[in-house]
Amino acid sequence: MRILHISDLHERGPRERDHWRRQRVLGAAWERNLDEVLRGGAIDLVCFTGDIADWGIAREYEAATAFFERLLSRLGLGAERLFVVPGNHDVARGRRCLLTEEDHLRVPVPGAWIRDELDE
Repeated sequence: MRILHISDLHERGPRERDHWRRQRVLGAAWERNLDEVLRGGAIDLVCFTGDIADWGIAREYEAATAFFERLLSRLGLGAERLFVVPGNHDVARGRRCLLTEEDHLRVPVPGAWIRDELDE
């Protein structure tokens, strides 16, 4: 089994001021790194351990969800092959996030399973 382990995306969503910095890491260099990894064979599982978002707010997860969807598509994997462990930046301090039983049964893409109580 081949596992791609990544972490610390720290997506800032609309607060991102210097898009070039993120693209320096997640643009062409990221694509070349994925090409190199895939030369060794297909990836079976993606593990993302911590800090998807920077402040843990809903708009950050929208951009992060797009990142995960592109990655999974590139790897030929479904969302069920993404294992996510939230980090300390994935919690909006001072705001409560609700995770219902219905949400738990959804496809595990970060923006799809975290609800912000204040947005409802």
